[in-house]
Amino acid sequence: MCPLTMDSFSKTIVHGIGYILVFEYSYFCSHVEGPKDIFALAVKEYQDSGIQVTVVKALEQAIQEHDNNYPKLELAIVDIILTNRMSNKFKLVNLSTSQS
Repeated sequence: MCPLTMDSFSKTIVHGIGYILVFEYSYFCSHVEGPKDIFALAVKEYQDSGIQVTVVKALEQAIQEHDNNYPKLELAIVDIILTNRMSNKFKLVNLSTSQS
């Protein structure tokens, strides 16, 4: 299922996940990068990183598994968001810096 052929329900979820991931990443960038166009940088990172493709595939699988079971689908969506947080790279940088 690619974003162009998704139904409107799936497209809405994919866009919502993308917004959450970009805003969350922007927050962390603003504390690390200093004053720049952080939101534009976060959107570019989201588009270039391949995370959007990963999110679409994970959502497709979640919808297939939990189609009409909305409580389970909601939990799967939260898991997709937590798994694909772009700010995780800041944790990796901090871990590698502190271990050096």
